[in-house]
Order: sequence, then structure tokens, then C-alpha cells
Amino acid sequence: MRWFSRMRRLLEAQVAADLRRKMVVVTGPRQVGKTTLARNVMGVFGPRSQYLNWDVPADRAILGRQSWSPRAPLLVLDEIHKMPDWKSWLKGVADARPPDQVVLVTGSRPLRSACGRDEALAFASEPRLVALPGCCAASCLRQNRMFTRSRRPMPT
Repeated sequence: MRWFSRMRRLLEAQVAADLRRKMVVVTGPRQVGKTTLARNVMGVFGPRSQYLNWDVPADRAILGRQSWSPRAPLLVLDEIHKMPDWKSWLKGVADARPPDQVVLVTGSRPLRSACGRDEALAFASEPRLVALPGCCAASCLRQNRMFTRSRRPMPT
């Protein structure tokens, strides 16, 4: 599984680099590693990073009041596509955030389908969309979909 660790580190490094230039949106089906990726990227930005999940009532209250720490270098917003009028809300957050704060958004299909195609999400610089595949790498290995036994990519 050494290749998997290397692939994960490369993806985390790319997301962290992209965050320094623009908001990043990570999408994908359930259980593919969106939240794990976000939490790992938080380590790059330090312990003051803040993670908020719409599904957690205490976090939902913070999101509703927009009372997260303005000193957080990274703000992770998880599952916000479940929030009413989330597109306009997210645009407001992106426009009003402190200049040294970066935003990573995670969610599923509604979030992906809206990015880049909606006036409400027409940011000054388009967000970077990272779409994780529909199965985790370990599952794909078990099903022999992505790699041969030698773990080399199969020809397409």
C-alpha cells in the first residue's frame, strides 16, 4: 500500500497548494475520503484550522451565525450543500473572509453539479473542484478495477 500513501500525500499537497490561490471544493460519493482528505490538509495549515460540519448541531449554529474564528488559516466547511440557500451563503463567505484565510468545502453531488455552472457561485476566481472517484482505492484494488496484481495502471 506504499503507492496509496504516496498518492494520498500528492493529493493532499496539491489541494494545499491550490488553497493558497483559491477556494477548493472536494466532492464525491459517501465514504470515499472527502472528510479524511480535509482533516489531513488541516495539518498542513496548523492547529488553528477550523472544521465545521452542517450535520453537527453545534457547528450548524456557528455556521448560521458565521462566528468561526477569523484567525483560522484554513476553514473547512463540510456538508454545507444541505444548508438552505447554500450557494448564496457560500459566495458571501468567500467574498467576506479575511485575506489570509482559505476555504475548503466538502460535499456530495449537489455541490459538484453547482460548481462552475451557477451565477451564485461565480466567484472572482473559480473554485478548484476536486472530484473523488466513486470507490476508494482499496476497494478498487480488491475488485481489480484500477490495477493489475503488479499494481501498475491497467491500459484504458
